[in-house]
Amino acid sequence: MQNKFRYTNLISNFSTLISALITLTIVFTLTFASVFGILSLKEYNTQAENRNQIIIYLNDLDANEKKDFSKKLLELPGISSIRYESKELAIKALILELGINLSENENPLNDAFYVYLKKDVNLDHLKESLVNMTEISAFDFRTNAIQNGLKFNEDMSSFVRNATIVMALFTILMIYNIIKFSIKSKNDEIIKAINSNTKVSTLKRFFFIEEFIQITISFILAIVLYGNIKLRVIDNINLIIPTYNLQVSQFKEVMVIILIYVISIVLAAFINYISMHRYFKKTIGDSNVSE
Repeated sequence: MQNKFRYTNLISNFSTLISALITLTIVFTLTFASVFGILSLKEYNTQAENRNQIIIYLNDLDANEKKDFSKKLLELPGISSIRYESKELAIKALILELGINLSENENPLNDAFYVYLKKDVNLDHLKESLVNMTEISAFDFRTNAIQNGLKFNEDMSSFVRNATIVMALFTILMIYNIIKFSIKSKNDEIIKAINSNTKVSTLKRFFFIEEFIQITISFILAIVLYGNIKLRVIDNINLIIPTYNLQVSQFKEVMVIILIYVISIVLAAFINYISMHRYFKKTIGDSNVSE
């Protein structure tokens, strides 16, 4: 009787299965697109954070003095990291940029440190600390530009965080409701199966396998659909902005997509074996559910 149940269940609910498959594919595609958008914004925000920097020009220091000074800089509150650039390297870059020969002249530039700032940096305190350092010849400290940059980074981080939460809730709620509706739509078949002595544990296992297959198929379809859409969007952007360069880490993107798949399977198991317990109890009675 159990084999007959499985066959009639699939045939009689074929339209429901297709509907669930299509809906899950759309949900996964929208989720993948959201993931790509969020990762793009996060990468852009990281690049913007790297632009929150000051340039410190040094007096003539030997190698040991530069090493000691770099340690002093890193100990200052609000400094994230530093990058050293010698005046020899700076003059070479200037020669390449201007296209002139300056090798016969004395190098007028200074060794410099590019100082990258943390989000919580206190610019006034940092500026006071730098002014009192005798190793410094001068520094480029654009307070207003840095403050605007830090404010932008803070707002962007908040937006990315909120967008991630909304995307996660949307995906989980949609998958939850789709799977739950798919099971409830089989109410008549469930009752017939119980009347034919099919155990509830068998029904739950069958539903989980069915949903596992649905999620896997829709996931694969969504990946193919999302990949095509992403390529078309990037191509169109490149036509408008030739210098556009995709910065999203494919490794991060793949890892997030795998995580979404795992969460979807876990959610399906949770719905079948825990969340729907009350539904089975109401539909077929307490004694049958315990079987």
